[in-house]
Parts: sequence; structure tokens; C-alpha cells
Amino acid sequence: MPARPIDESPLRGNPAKRRRRLPEALLALAAAVALVIAPAMTASAESPVSFASSPVLDAAGALSPADVASIEQAASTLYDEHRVQLFVAFVDDFSDPSDRVQWADDTATLNGLGTDDVLLAVAVEQRQYQVSVAQGFALDEAQVSSLQTDDIEPRLVESDWAGAAVAAAEGIGTRLDAPTAGETLGSGLLLTLGVLAALVVVGVVIWLLVRRSRRRRAAEAVEASIDELATRAGSALVHADDAVRTSEQEVGFAEAQFGSDATGPFREALVSAKGMLGEAFSLQQRLEDSEPETDQERRDGYARILELCTGIDQVLDEKAEAFEQLRALEKNAPEVAAQLSARVATVAERVAPTRSILAELGTRYAPSAIDDVTDDADEAEDRLRFARDSAGSALEAISSGDTGRAAVLLRAGQQAAEQASGLLDAVATRATDLREAEASLAARIAEIRADVAQGRALAAAPTEPESAALAQNVAAAVASTEAALDGIERDAAVTPRDPLGLLERLTAADATIDTAVGGYRDAQAQQQRERAALAAELTAARSRVSAAEDFIASRRGAVGSEARTRVAEAARAAEYANQIAATDPREALASAQRASSLAQQALDRARSDANAYSAPNAVGSPFGGNTTGAFLGGILVDSLLGGGGRRSGYRSGGFGGGGFSGGFGGGGSSRRSGGGGGFGGGRSSGGGGRRGGGGRF
Repeated sequence: MPARPIDESPLRGNPAKRRRRLPEALLALAAAVALVIAPAMTASAESPVSFASSPVLDAAGALSPADVASIEQAASTLYDEHRVQLFVAFVDDFSDPSDRVQWADDTATLNGLGTDDVLLAVAVEQRQYQVSVAQGFALDEAQVSSLQTDDIEPRLVESDWAGAAVAAAEGIGTRLDAPTAGETLGSGLLLTLGVLAALVVVGVVIWLLVRRSRRRRAAEAVEASIDELATRAGSALVHADDAVRTSEQEVGFAEAQFGSDATGPFREALVSAKGMLGEAFSLQQRLEDSEPETDQERRDGYARILELCTGIDQVLDEKAEAFEQLRALEKNAPEVAAQLSARVATVAERVAPTRSILAELGTRYAPSAIDDVTDDADEAEDRLRFARDSAGSALEAISSGDTGRAAVLLRAGQQAAEQASGLLDAVATRATDLREAEASLAARIAEIRADVAQGRALAAAPTEPESAALAQNVAAAVASTEAALDGIERDAAVTPRDPLGLLERLTAADATIDTAVGGYRDAQAQQQRERAALAAELTAARSRVSAAEDFIASRRGAVGSEARTRVAEAARAAEYANQIAATDPREALASAQRASSLAQQALDRARSDANAYSAPNAVGSPFGGNTTGAFLGGILVDSLLGGGGRRSGYRSGGFGGGGFSGGFGGGGSSRRSGGGGGFGGGRSSGGGGRRGGGGRF
């Protein structure tokens, strides 16, 4: 159906038709406004789904905004009163897997649902449902069964989707409030117990006074224990992240020298370690977000992070011995030294052109657009000096027959040279991103201006009170968007400017006016606009994530777990946005915006860490005096300079001894911080699988 032309707006045409059309159009507008503020929902009607910020997910389009609000309120009440979280998913059908029980269990696992989490999954078209709870959930089999047959299923039969979900929340609460068998004993027995209790009441009071003091001291000890776990988990995450990054470099070097067949097992181990690291970062992000957790949830969460970091260490260490043999540079140290010197010379040729690029960027773009790369050329030169000195010292060691020392020096030099190359690459990438963002500004502004014009026409409403009130909202959106566009156009016309920042401001302005006029476009036009907004936001998100990752990678010796957690989550959000862009541009846009926000938070935190960093004193190390950048880049680790690690430090006779911050054969067992226990995910750690029931309705 073609888009409604402006001359058929409520301004013109037959008065009777005008009176009918305006309320209908403005009601569509009201629905569009409600959709903007409704929680983002994942658009998967088949495979197990992932919940966003809301416990309600409607991939089948079965719920109105009011329905969503009523379910969220019921779920919130259940959580406030019983600390049980209800998650509700409406999809068209269950497939991949098609078994409803397995589908619900897979969704529970995907979202990390724990003992105190309940999932209600409904396949609207398929007319099937499933209730999924943990084995350790407070309701027994009979109570769960009655919840299904008495509360949920009768409403599903009537296609009362919201009513079924609300009834589930209320039914769970009612059953949790129900007295147990022990609470329904006869009054005679209770009276007897009361008499017996009276005989010891004085003793109990005295005992409670003593116990209160002990409890207070115990609570203080528990809090200290949780804080200690949090510190250990943060430290373990840093070490694990360094280990994975270093190992990735090690595998790349080995593949270049020995071929991919020989390094296949190491690549597989690295993929496994990366998976565990991603889970650990995701869990750390959850523990740091604005939603409070109980002490037990925090304790279990940090214990799980420690467990994952230990697993990363073990996965990498399983291949360490063979990897050290593969990288036994003693056998070809002279050749590697020559290769390193050549590599340093090649990278050094790029420094001057990069300085020219930075100078040009500095005159054209605002500091906010380039401040994280402005010192990259200086940092690259610092790494190259270290690599050059390491190569020279390695040649001296080779001449004296100390091939073990030469190997350590050469490996550190290789890492420094690659960091220098990465720093220079970051500048070139930023220049490209800014040019592309700048080129897209005019088209985005024109698109939004067209929406403003359409909104202005729609706002010229008749005088009916209800219609006029809604039309005022359109006028307000038009005025707000016009003001934002005027400011953006002014900033885009001056030098220096920040094109990526301007794109993000345009996305916000577009959301405002889209609320007003989106309901008047046909489906194809609306989808085209959503894709245009998504393309712009994805450009900004990718640039932000890349900038944060590059900054952290080249300064990882200074950057702590908070920045690493943020950037890991930002990368996941950006990847998710990219995956669903073709099927759900609206959800993808929200995910891309989250990626940009998290990446900026990561960059800000990483800058703060780097600014506060003070490199250790390397006097007495085999690397000489140019070590500040090597420490900042995580190439050298202070705790290993004196010969720490698993073996004998810098004279270990190969890679991995004391000189590196982890990786295959590096780092040592200091990463094994202990910890244990499971962490089931969202709330508390359940175990032993899940149970529940359901069927057709």
C-alpha cells in the first residue's frame, strides 16, 4: 500500500472523512509512541530466544503495549514479594528444537535462568506452551501442575495471552504463600509446643543476645569475603584476558612460521578459551549493572568468574609444553633476529605518514573524534625502540651462547613490533571511519528533514479536543527534532567537527520524529527508514568498539577488568545487531546503540586507567631502559621480571618463562585464583537440570 500523500492529511478533503480519519491516524500515532517506549523485543519466532531488559518477550506480536505493562507489573510484584523472577516468551511456534520441553530448557540455559527463575513459553500459532522451572524451585510437582491446569491453561484456551502470564505470576505467588504441612498441625499439638517453648523462653532470650553479637560479626565477615571475591575476580579477568590476547598472537606467529596444520590444536584451545572468557565478561557485566543482586548471587557470580578464569588457564596450559617446543627459538634465533629487525624497519617507515595523517585529522576534526589515537604514533615509536633494543640485545646473547635469553628478548621484540603496527593501523582506521561518517551526514539530514515536513502537516489538526491534544504531541516532536537538526547542521558546517558524534545525534533526532510520523508510512517505506537509521548507527558502533579494543590492546598493561568487561559486552552487542539487522532492524538499532554506549564507557575507563598508570622500574632486567611502553602494552609484567612464572624467568631456555603476561606457556599458575561453585545465571545457582510441564491448549 503506497504511503499516504500529504494532501490527504487531516487538513483536506471531505469534512466527514476528515473527522473519521484524524482519530484513526492519531490512534495509530499513539500506538507508535507506545511502541517506542516499550521494551525491545527479540524477533525470533522459532529458535530459543534471548531476553533483553524486559522479562516479557513477544516475538509473535500477540501483546499490546498495555498487555506488556500488565505482565511486567505482575512479574515485578512476584519478585518484590518472593524474589522469584517470571520470564514470559510468546513466539509463533517451537522449532530448532521442535520439542517444547527442550525448546524451553534451551531458552532457560541461553538466558542463564537459575533456581528462582520461572519461564513460561507460549507458541501462539502452534497452540502449545511450556512452564520451565529448576529442579530446586520452591514449588513441588503437584503445585506446578495445578498452576498449569488451574491458572495458565484456561486463559490460553481463550487466547487471553496477557491474562495467562499475569495468572502465572499471581498463581506462583499464591502457592508460595500457602502453608506447608508442618504449618497446619492441630491446635492441640501447637498448644503443647507453646507450653514447652514457654519453659525455655528465658534461656532463649539470653542465647539470642549472645547470638546477635555473633551474627553482626559474621555479617561483617561475609561482606568482606564478597569484596575479596570481587577483587580476585577482577584480577583474574585481567590475567585471563591478557593470556588469551597473548596466546592469539603466539598462534599467529606460529602459523606464519610453521603452518596452520601444525598449530591447529593451539587454535582450537584458543577458541575454547575465548568462549569461556566471553562468558566471564558477560557475568561481570551483569554483576556491575544497575540491578542489585543478593549477597549469595554476588558470591556465586564471582566464584563462577574465578572458575572460568581457572578453566581458561587450564585450556591454554594443556597445550603449553608442545607450544614451547614449537617455538624453541634457540634453534633458529639468528634468523628470527634478522626477521625482527626487518619487521621493525618496515613498521618504522609508516610512522612519518601516520604523523601526517594525525596532523590532518587534528585540523579537520574535533578532539572528541580523535583523542584516543592522537598519541598512537608516539606510542608506536616507543614500542619500536623497545623492539629494536630487544633485537640488538638478542644478537649479543646469541654471540655469547645464551640462546634462552635471546629467545625471550626476541619474543618480547616481536610483540612490541606488532603492537606498534596495531597502533598505526588504528589511526588509519579512524581516518577512514570519519570520512565515511562525514559522507553520510547530508543524506541522513535530508531524510529526517522530510519527516519533519510530514510531521508539520500532520500537526495542523482540527479542533476536536481529543484529536487536537494528540496533534500537539506531533507538533512537539516536530519542534524538538527541528531544533536538534539545526544544531547538528551548524556543528557539521564548522571545522573542526565530530562526524561520528553527529551521526549518533542524528539517530536520536530520528527516533523522536519517527515516533510522530512512522505510523503514516507503508511497511516498505518504514523498513527502509529503519534500515537507514541502523546503517548509520552500526557505522558509529563499529568505530567505537574498534577504538576501544585497539586502545585496550595497546595499553593492556594498565587497563583493568572494568574497561575490558565493557568492551567485551560492546562487541557482543554490535555482533548481535549485525546478525539480526536483516530480520529485525528495530531491535538491531537498539543493540547497536547499546554497543556504542558500552564501547564509549570502556574507552573512558581505559583512558582513566592508562593515565593513572606508573610503569615499574626495570633496572636489572635484560631489556635495558626503554621499557615504559612495553609495560604499558602488557609485554612485560613486573611480577615476572625477577624470574617469576612456572619456570626460571628470563633464562628459561625458551618462550613462556618469566617474560610474558600469560598465553601458551606463559604467565604461570598465578592466574589460578581458585574459586568454585556454580552460578546458574540470572538469580541464583540451580542445578540438576529443569522440570515443569505444558502441552496443547
